[in-house]
Amino acid sequence: MEVDAEGGVDAFGDRAARAEDVGPLVLGPPRRRWSDDVGAAPTFADERERASSDDSSADLSSHLFVPAGLNRHLREYQREGVRFLYRLFASGKGGVLADDMGLGKTVQTIAYLGAVLRSPVAIREARLSARPLLALVVCPTSVLTNWEAELRRWGEAMGPLDRHLLGLVDEAADAHAETFNVARVHGDTKREQWARVAATVELAVDGATARACVPANVALTSYDTFRLNAQQFAATPWTCCVFDEAHKLKNEKALVYAAAKTLPNCENTPRVGLTGTIMQNTYDELWCLLDWACPGSLGALNLFREHYNIPLVHAKAEDLFLGALEGVEDPEVKRKTIGRLFIDVFEEKAKEAGGADFLAQGTLYPDVI
Repeated sequence: MEVDAEGGVDAFGDRAARAEDVGPLVLGPPRRRWSDDVGAAPTFADERERASSDDSSADLSSHLFVPAGLNRHLREYQREGVRFLYRLFASGKGGVLADDMGLGKTVQTIAYLGAVLRSPVAIREARLSARPLLALVVCPTSVLTNWEAELRRWGEAMGPLDRHLLGLVDEAADAHAETFNVARVHGDTKREQWARVAATVELAVDGATARACVPANVALTSYDTFRLNAQQFAATPWTCCVFDEAHKLKNEKALVYAAAKTLPNCENTPRVGLTGTIMQNTYDELWCLLDWACPGSLGALNLFREHYNIPLVHAKAEDLFLGALEGVEDPEVKRKTIGRLFIDVFEEKAKEAGGADFLAQGTLYPDVI
């Protein structure tokens, strides 16, 4: 689908506003204070920052922002998703964007990557710290080509880098360089593509991060390639990491989960998981995914089971019982209904949850009787 400069369409094929009418999506400074009471939710300061950016008074040279060329294609809830990812990044935290399938997680993520990789303040900070501006995107092999195409498509929509703003960084910057230089680290050419990633790191160490044109600023790879080369990926100073279809990290005993846990810590390399099914079978899967994205956020697994898993299973079972018994007056029918529920539900689920449901059953059964 073509994206033109004047009109064009949004991520769903509907008519989009003109870039000059929408303006950039200003996210905020590269660093912000984290509060456990608020988490990644917007604060009063965020709302004040948002209000100032809406009236075009924000200084783009000191803020991360999504260029107007892409912002005009985003729907309002997608902008909220980008702001959520920004707040995690700026606070040195990781998280999960768990929108349902089809709501535009990919375009939200690409907008986020555009802000953290190509905003002038990000380039300036990277140069001062001699760190590369380099994102890792891991996805299933089946969607590698789609990710590559979407990065190209929305990168082009962002338009050329602003020469005036880049002048604050490097007068020699190439304003016509592509927003995303993607190294597809997969298949027969993975070694050559990885060399581009290594060259980007070397340039940063030499103080050349300010160049608009680098060998690569996005490394795109599959889960299998990532797992088999985990040591090299873990040793790279990524700006951020994105794992698409992140429910693949639901099992703490899986090799790919162990590989993903070896990545640099979230404070330096925030982790983002994308999934439409954050939990499929057990609450342990929720713990695994969030403990990867933001280690320690839910405590140890045994404590999570004690304080969250068992009470949630208990409440779900109680709702099931009360719903089944509603309107039933005959004691014999009640007895048979309870027996059927125990046989059909609890025994099967106890095997899946390792006995947690039996504990819930033991405390619930006397209350029901």
